[in-house]
Amino acid sequence: MTTKFRHVSARSLALAILLASGTSSLAIAQTPPAPPAQGIPVQTITAPAPTVPPAPYVPPPPARITSTDEDVKAVTSLLAGSFRSQAMGDTPALVLHAAIVNVEGLDNALYFEVGRADAPWSSFRNGLFHVYSAQTTAGKQLVLRVLDFAKFVPTHQAMMTGIWAAPEMFPAVTLDRLSVNTDIPLTRDSAGWRGLTASTPTLVGGAVRFSTEFALSQGSISWADRGTNADNTQVWGPSLAQSLTFVTYQPEVTVDRRANGLVVIDFATPASDALTEAGTELAVHVNGFLQSDGLQVDNSKAPGREPLRVTLPAQLPFVGISEGLSGVRIGQFRRLIVPSALGFGERGRARSNIPANATLVYEIEGLYAKPPEPQPAADAKPATGAPSAELQK
Repeated sequence: MTTKFRHVSARSLALAILLASGTSSLAIAQTPPAPPAQGIPVQTITAPAPTVPPAPYVPPPPARITSTDEDVKAVTSLLAGSFRSQAMGDTPALVLHAAIVNVEGLDNALYFEVGRADAPWSSFRNGLFHVYSAQTTAGKQLVLRVLDFAKFVPTHQAMMTGIWAAPEMFPAVTLDRLSVNTDIPLTRDSAGWRGLTASTPTLVGGAVRFSTEFALSQGSISWADRGTNADNTQVWGPSLAQSLTFVTYQPEVTVDRRANGLVVIDFATPASDALTEAGTELAVHVNGFLQSDGLQVDNSKAPGREPLRVTLPAQLPFVGISEGLSGVRIGQFRRLIVPSALGFGERGRARSNIPANATLVYEIEGLYAKPPEPQPAADAKPATGAPSAELQK
């Protein structure tokens, strides 16, 4: 099954969620992405072909909301989707993706991530939204809670990027590995829902306290964080009349869910051709993670490493990446979610810190693609001379 999103086509939401993670500015968001490398020398890597066929694949259950509170379900549904802001001054256009996921112990949860609109394959902040209803002396109070992934390795965020596009593949997360970032009390108005937090202590950007203003309506999310110093003077954030507004859009992302369990997520298809023909030479960067905790298990950009070069059909140690490389375009970023049966299965791979039955996530960056040479005519004379140095490696 293939799901395709087509592109249609704002400083505060990014600042809000960056603040909570201890970042004092939008420096991460303002750093433009490095262009895809091209023409990099590569080294041929040989490996035995897989010999064990993959076990039958059982897809995970669909993500769903189990809360019976109609207001909770309404707010959760409004939060789910893809949203884009407009550039504001030095702040580039940003994107916010939120998708309903299953988290044991929560009757609703949405995984969210924020990144630059011009680098949709990466993110600089992620977490979970959870909506709940609390009983107060004044009656029922709806609250939007922002949760952080608190007890994971630093590469966990990179591993999670793009999972919003295939939310059924969201990894198991226990509540003891999450921490509360902030709670925003919500009030219904004619347009949807609004929220304003109480002043919260902070050490970011010269402020000692900050507050969050939030608005949610059909197809729109607005967010504004404002920090004040000890004299109660605003030192960062938009003026009272401004906020960063995101509106819904269709991201340029394609998701291919295959019958054997492999999930292929492609970001922003480049103009170059997708080559799948046998004999096609490919060079790619690979960055691999354990889906369970985000531990990095492979990185071709590490010192002393070189890009991976293969000839299609790829014959690598496991089926998932061999199959997932076909069709990668030059300049393209692709995500592979590889179930255990298409990875290292029950044996794992100790030298790469991959345990048994591990689901793997690979980021692929297409660097080079060369179609096979035309076959000579039947009566053509064979070429003579020594093979190239590359072929002798």
